[in-house]
Amino acid sequence: MELLDTIKSLIRAKLDQNALFDLVYDNQNNVSGYIATDLLTEKSEKTLNSEVWKIINENIVKKDKLKILALFLETQKDRTIRLNKNENNDENNIAFTNKCYVHHSVDGSRYFGFIDVAKFGEQYKTFYLAMNEKYNYKNGMIYNYTKDVISFMEINGSDLYKELYGNAFENLKTTIRMHIINRYEENAEKNSLFGSNNIYSYVYNNFRIEPCELSVNAFTMKEKELLIKGFEKIFECSIKEDVLRIIAISNNIVQEDLT
Repeated sequence: MELLDTIKSLIRAKLDQNALFDLVYDNQNNVSGYIATDLLTEKSEKTLNSEVWKIINENIVKKDKLKILALFLETQKDRTIRLNKNENNDENNIAFTNKCYVHHSVDGSRYFGFIDVAKFGEQYKTFYLAMNEKYNYKNGMIYNYTKDVISFMEINGSDLYKELYGNAFENLKTTIRMHIINRYEENAEKNSLFGSNNIYSYVYNNFRIEPCELSVNAFTMKEKELLIKGFEKIFECSIKEDVLRIIAISNNIVQEDLT
């Protein structure tokens, strides 16, 4: 039986026969996703999470258990809200499945940002990548979390995934913000524009990045060139595969000038 199906069968047999699942495999054949159960209305998330992992630990062999990246618990009502995409997009409530972000700057340019978390055996890798076409800018970082580092962090399961994802998200946001702060300082020095007179002053009190959907028309030619270069050193992961696939498809679109 597939690992994904094994998890479903175990949870339904030993915890909640009415549980619903949104589980997927990633590029490394690891399993991650959501378990929707109304037991969350009766028990705390911490208690229920412990019960889920007790079932997994007692019934799934280690080599398969290592391929479980993250399992997020939610009520069935929360599942409906999530699937309808009506959840709150406040950055204080990060949706941990978002992997593509955008920020529209006041100078008319836009920043794209990408993050992902992947599991390789007993170690994890995360990355963030930011880019802006106007400034021919790309910046990013890969983080390797070895087995010893993970053990030192003393968290596991979905809490570990959230911690690693949250770190990557904050690093991405900080990287884009710092690039805009540099624009503020350059504008201040060159044109003697300070405070609210400087168009980039918003970065100090009204800066955020928003989740965005990928599409074949998402990127300009220059953005695609920057992304291809930016993803060259990134490990295999779902967002890299999605972006490069979309770029390949968009490059096959034939455009006709009607003038």
